Amino acid sequence: MRSRSGVCSTFCIGRRSDHPRVAPEPCLMAPRLPLAIKLTRRAVARRDLFCELVHKAVRPSQADADFAFHAFAFKADEDRFARGLMDRRTELWLFRSNQRAYCGDFLAVDMSSPWPARRRSYVIELKRGMPVRVGGGAVGLQLRNAASAVQGLAQQGDVLGAEAAYVTVSGDGAAIVEMFARGTRLSEGRGGALPRAPHLSWP
Repeated sequence: MRSRSGVCSTFCIGRRSDHPRVAPEPCLMAPRLPLAIKLTRRAVARRDLFCELVHKAVRPSQADADFAFHAFAFKADEDRFARGLMDRRTELWLFRSNQRAYCGDFLAVDMSSPWPARRRSYVIELKRGMPVRVGGGAVGLQLRNAASAVQGLAQQGDVLGAEAAYVTVSGDGAAIVEMFARGTRLSEGRGGALPRAPHLSWP
């Protein structure tokens, strides 16, 4: 079911005497979702296409569609950040992080090199109004599964090399876009190396 605002909307439906009802309680079992999904410019620009993108990437059941959508939905001006970064750095692949999995707000991969092992990756945590910090500026609870999310991209084989490191970037979204637009080369190794056996911490 799609709401008037264009957001995917589903409900846990039960039946009593052949009459459907909307259950007041949420579904008891949450679906397992990926840690990140790849964004496209068209999907970021239109909410209905973003909903379709999430559905194709996650393929949730009807009962889980609303939960899946909100795990990746944009808040505040996050969609503006995504559009700005993809418009000004077309060689970057941008991924939306699962907002329930503590792996940042976005992952970005510089696809300039044809060899996955030579590509750089970034874990981005938006903090409105805060100065941009690279490396230790975005640590703690919000990024406790960041390494696992980056490793998930590496396991795809054609995005990152198996031994890829990542750089954490935190701060105001507009300032981060400007930093990337200037072509600032961020130092590798200031985020972390990928763990050999990642352990996910779920809420």
